[in-house]
Amino acid sequence: MADRQPWRPMTFDEAIDVSTQSVLGEASDPFSNAPGGSHTSGDNDSLSAKDKEYQSLLDAGGGVMGTIRVPKVSIKLPIHHGTSDVALASGAGHLYGTSLPVGGVSTHAVITGHRGLVEAVMFTRLDEMKRAISSTSR
Repeated sequence: MADRQPWRPMTFDEAIDVSTQSVLGEASDPFSNAPGGSHTSGDNDSLSAKDKEYQSLLDAGGGVMGTIRVPKVSIKLPIHHGTSDVALASGAGHLYGTSLPVGGVSTHAVITGHRGLVEAVMFTRLDEMKRAISSTSR
């Protein structure tokens, strides 16, 4: 069972802020010094898959770190660690190198996903969402 201490995700986010990571996400090309120049050749060679600490954070099992729900348009998808082709074929992905989706001051998590696939709806209906106007903002 993964260590579920609440400080660990925030500590990870702080480490990202001071790291020298030059590229976000899964791009990794061992033959190029240019950041973001290539894609991974498989699910296990991505930067997120190689980072065991990242994989252990918010671990709900099976590479899932949470769920994204938008009831008004019937979206309920698992959020996977990373944005590999395998992860995005079965749900949403968390962009490696951005804040973990735990909230907090000055945090910015990036969740990625497809608008739709032949065999799955995914985020297809997201364009049906409308911004709610609260009575306090009038």
